[in-house]
Amino acid sequence: KSGEITHANPAVFQLFGADSRSVSNRMEFIPDASLWDDFDACVKDGMPILRSLTSDSTIFRVNISPLEDENRGVVGAVALFHDITESERLEQTRRDYVANVSHELRTPVAAVRGLAEALSDGLVEEADKARYYSHILKETLRLSRLINDLLELSRLQSGAVALEKEAFDVCGLLTSFFDCYYP
Repeated sequence: KSGEITHANPAVFQLFGADSRSVSNRMEFIPDASLWDDFDACVKDGMPILRSLTSDSTIFRVNISPLEDENRGVVGAVALFHDITESERLEQTRRDYVANVSHELRTPVAAVRGLAEALSDGLVEEADKARYYSHILKETLRLSRLINDLLELSRLQSGAVALEKEAFDVCGLLTSFFDCYYP
């Protein structure tokens, strides 16, 4: 309750690169004043706190919970540190992927819309209509490829698609490659 560290497991020493002698000074143990402010608030208010903490390049989810005595009085707090670095990286990759896919889908949709609106409004002369239809077809094929790629990726991630392994002639593949590109 006084803010003194009474117990720490060996894993927390490894996580923060501290040694057991630094337990007496909590800022030497984990040098993050806002974390210790949360510990103090948890003890004072008796309410659990969930937060993130970044130390070097590691991201932790920290769950600080009050410790109660037999009379339900708060006598301290305990924290659970969970390394979420990898899941945060995966989440950032997912966000980047969604942003890229959105951009890639928006481009052909905008092109098809612009071309179709021009055709619909009668702004295109008869001689140019075939070219406009050709562009619309090209962009819809591009959209189809993007959507098929997304569906394939989704199937691969879900494990619904099993890859089939089969033997093939590497020498024949290389020979045909070199024959095509270096006749």
